[in-house]
Amino acid sequence: MLWKKITKTFTIFFSLFGWLIAALPPFNIEIPNARAAVPSGVIVAWPSTNDTIPTGWSEVTTLSTYYLEGTTIDPSAVAGGNTTHTHTSPTHTHTGHTHTGTTGNGSSASVATTNAGTAGAANAHAHAVTVGASASNVAQSANLGTASNDPPYTTVIWIKSNGTTDIPVGAWAYFNATAPSGWSSQSAGRYLKGTTNGGNGGATGGTSNAHTHTDSGHTHTESAHTHTGTTNATASKVNTAAGSGYSTGGHTHSVSSSGVTATEQPGVGVLANADGQPPFYILNTIQNDNASASLPLNVIAMWDGTVDTIPAGWKLCDGNNSTPSLNDKFIKGASTDLEISSTGGALTHTHAASTAHSHTVDSHTNTFTVSGDTGSQVVNASKTGRSIIGYDHTHTLSITGGGTTGTGTITADANSVNDNRPPYKEIVYIQYQGVAISISLTTDGSVNFGTLSENTTQDNTASGVNDVEVVSVDSGTAKLSIKSTVFTQGGNTWTLGASNGTNQVKWEFASSTTNWLTFSSAGTDYTLESSVAAPNTRNIYLRLTTPSPSSWYTAFSASVTVTASAP
Repeated sequence: MLWKKITKTFTIFFSLFGWLIAALPPFNIEIPNARAAVPSGVIVAWPSTNDTIPTGWSEVTTLSTYYLEGTTIDPSAVAGGNTTHTHTSPTHTHTGHTHTGTTGNGSSASVATTNAGTAGAANAHAHAVTVGASASNVAQSANLGTASNDPPYTTVIWIKSNGTTDIPVGAWAYFNATAPSGWSSQSAGRYLKGTTNGGNGGATGGTSNAHTHTDSGHTHTESAHTHTGTTNATASKVNTAAGSGYSTGGHTHSVSSSGVTATEQPGVGVLANADGQPPFYILNTIQNDNASASLPLNVIAMWDGTVDTIPAGWKLCDGNNSTPSLNDKFIKGASTDLEISSTGGALTHTHAASTAHSHTVDSHTNTFTVSGDTGSQVVNASKTGRSIIGYDHTHTLSITGGGTTGTGTITADANSVNDNRPPYKEIVYIQYQGVAISISLTTDGSVNFGTLSENTTQDNTASGVNDVEVVSVDSGTAKLSIKSTVFTQGGNTWTLGASNGTNQVKWEFASSTTNWLTFSSAGTDYTLESSVAAPNTRNIYLRLTTPSPSSWYTAFSASVTVTASAP
């Protein structure tokens, strides 16, 4: 029996999808988020335990216990800020104090001999005393208590990338818009504070934004002081030995006192609430909730380096290039999206007084002397024109007592030096905006392999169909990847595999004819070139081994896509 070998042939058309000839569909540009992993030196926050820090990231121990303040110049290694603050109050005084007292009965005054030769004895009598205060106190400032500089915070571990992965699942970064897909908002209304070296993140603390100070108690030393006063009285009737009566006229005594230093009890005042937050910028604190590491466009992180070494694709957050201006700012987590990009806080603050205060003066005595005086003229009531003159006499005066000084307010001095900032380190904030890369095809984007037999290999090199495609890197530095669809004709399909077979092709690519690689599966990206800097081109070589056997003998085609990304 004679057998005749039948050769089956078919035509293969290949279309290379690219970026150059948009007028010939279905050519498309495909430059997805062109980037590599998060560069080495990028810092994000880890709010979990130290022993769960992801692979590819490490704790930044120099930032432990610190808040971060943005800078647009190279950051200083010297820490700033304080854990607490206080204020000095202006000196103040209070009004003086007074004493009250009475005189005792005066000793009987002798009187002159009357015309009749008889002597009269003056009755005992008293004097009313008025004492005016001349005390003063020494100016004194209030001793104001301290207040914490910690605003509301969440502790985190500051972690740094080694350049091998994206931002890990569970890590926190910042965003100046609504949280992107796969990320959620965290730590609303709070600042992020580095935990202790080797410690765990996730704790909350700090005081409310507003705070007050209480005077711990202060006194004023009263100067040595005196009181002055006068007495005024009318003596009782004076009788003669014969019993006849004489009326008396009024008379006065001068009063003097010796100097006394009074002692005050402490007085306490309270200052009104004031906002002590440092200068802040509100951003969305976001957490990666994706199933894998991620790096969304416009995410904001920190940079452990100098301004001139910021990685490609990242921009300094200085208000330029559509970035937020984070110079001299602490980041506060947004409670709502409407708060994003709001600013507030200040380097310093003052307080108004919320309560007045007074001091109680301890009880003390002044020694007073009522000077002797000649009594007023005593007129004979029954014998007109006759008079009796009283002799000099004294009175004992007793005045004691303390009293309360007047009230006065305590206010924090508007010029008082204080710093709202908690302990901080300077850091460079950077925003990821993608790498500027552009590529194009310099050829027509179509390869025709012609008519081939089963189990036949053909390529597009100069020794093959001589239809080499060329991709040009026009700007940036690009990693070039390549992928392919399956071969189709109507509803019929040739699959891709490591070798050809029934309705299966071996489909290969290369940028050098000495290094062929296989499209093992459809839709998978394979590296064509790991790094090509502009302006340079690369050839795209393709080699096809047809099925063995094929169920269909007609024209099949496939689509190939070249993708650019950052190396």
